[in-house]
Amino acid sequence: MSTTNYDRITRWLSEIDSSKHTQPPALKSPEKRPLPSPPMSYTSSHRDLSSPKRRRLNDIDPDKTPTAQNKITPIILPQDSQSEQASTASSASTSRNSGRSSPSKGLAALRNAKLVDYLSFDGQLPVPRPLNVVVRDIKRLAKGNGIIAIGDADNFRRSSLNLGAFRDELDEPSSAIDSLEIRPNLGQLPNLDTLVELWEEATYHQQHSLPEVAWNTAVHYPLLQAALRHARVNDSEHQQAQYFRIKPMNISSINVAGRFIPLTSRYRHNKRIDFCLFLDVTEHSLLETAIEAKVESSQHDSINHTETPWLSRFPISIGIETKKTGEDWHTALEQMTIWMSAHWKRLQDLTGQVDSLPFLPGIIVQGHDWYFVASTLGGLVDGKQRQVLIWNKVLIGSTEGLQGICQIVAVLQYLTKWVVEVYYPWLQSAVLMEELEQAVALVDEGHGTRMT
Repeated sequence: MSTTNYDRITRWLSEIDSSKHTQPPALKSPEKRPLPSPPMSYTSSHRDLSSPKRRRLNDIDPDKTPTAQNKITPIILPQDSQSEQASTASSASTSRNSGRSSPSKGLAALRNAKLVDYLSFDGQLPVPRPLNVVVRDIKRLAKGNGIIAIGDADNFRRSSLNLGAFRDELDEPSSAIDSLEIRPNLGQLPNLDTLVELWEEATYHQQHSLPEVAWNTAVHYPLLQAALRHARVNDSEHQQAQYFRIKPMNISSINVAGRFIPLTSRYRHNKRIDFCLFLDVTEHSLLETAIEAKVESSQHDSINHTETPWLSRFPISIGIETKKTGEDWHTALEQMTIWMSAHWKRLQDLTGQVDSLPFLPGIIVQGHDWYFVASTLGGLVDGKQRQVLIWNKVLIGSTEGLQGICQIVAVLQYLTKWVVEVYYPWLQSAVLMEELEQAVALVDEGHGTRMT
C-alpha cells in the first residue's frame, strides 16, 4: 500500500474522536427483520418490508466431514475439526497406533525445531513497521471509530429494526460515524437488513450451541461475502484496471500440498483451514496468461501452496480458520501456523524476492469473535529453512452485536485494500513480471488478446 494512502487513512482514523465508545452489545436476540434491501447507499424508499423466513439448518449434518486422499504416511497431528479431517485409512491408522498429540504439543514441536516462533502485537519486541501500520489502523477500526458513513448512520436512526445497544452509539457526537467521509474509500456497508440477519443468525447459533460447520454456512461465509461484495476494490472500475476481484471461498476440504508442509523430527504437520480470500482472475486477461505460464514452469501445478486443481490459477492472499465459541485457541493457531508456513514456502519456491513482502495476514474466528493475526519471515534454520514468526492477536469485532459486525466489515474491506495495494503489486513484480512481459509481447505480436 502506498505511503500516501496509508497516511491518509491513518490521519482519518487518528482524528476521529474515540471518547464515545463502548464494547459490542451483549448477546441479545434481535427482533425479526424485513427482507434484505438494496445497499445502504440507496434511499430508504427502495426497501421491501416483507418478512422473510429464517434459514433452515435441518439439512446440515454436524458430523459430516469432507473426504480427500492424503498422500502423507508419517504421523499426523490430531484432526479436530471439519477443516482438519482428511486423511486416508492408512494415515489414520498410523496416527492411532502412534498416539495422538495435543495442539499444544504440536506448537511446541514446531517451536522446538525453531521452524516458528510466536510473538504478541503488544509484546516487548517491536512489530515490523509495515505490519505495525496495519495493526494500528485495524485497532482503531476495531474500537468502532469511523466504521459507518454519515448516510448509513441516518438510515440506522430511521430504521424501526431492533439495533440493540448500537442505536445509542449513533447519538451525536459519535466516534462510530465517519464525519470526514473517508469510510467510502474502504467500501460500503451491506444493507441494514443483511447486517441484522447476520446478527440474528449468530445469536441463534450461539444459543443452540450449533457446530462449527453450521456457523461457517450461516454466519461466517455470508459475512465474508457481504463485506467483500461491497468492498471498494471490487467495484467495476477497479476490476477493469486490475483484472481480478477478491472473493471468499470455503476451503475446508482442500489439503496443503505435501511438499510445503512443515516437518519436525516426529511430525509432518498436515492441517487445513476453513476459508481463504483469493484473487478471482478475469478470464483471458494478461494476468491469467502470466499465472498460467508461471505455473507451467513450476514443479507444483498451482500458483498456491494447496493441492491441485483447487484454485490452482487463483492466488490466495489471506487464510481464515474458524472455531466454535471457547474452543482451543492453540488448535486454531496451530492450523494457521502450518497454513502460513506452507504459504511462505510456496512463495519462496516461486521467487527469490520473498523478503520484499512485508507480511502475510490471517484471521482466526472463535464463534462470535474475529481476530487478526499475521506472519513474517525470520532467519535461516540450519542454513536451510526460514523461520516463520506468528504475530497475534487483535480482536477485530464480534457478531454479538451490530457494532461488532460493522467493525468486522470495515476491517475485512481494509484488508482487501491491502491486498490490492501491497500484496498484488508484490506478486506482479516479484513473481509474475517476466511472464507478464511475455504476455504483453504476445499481444503486441498479434498472438494474444489484451483485456482492458
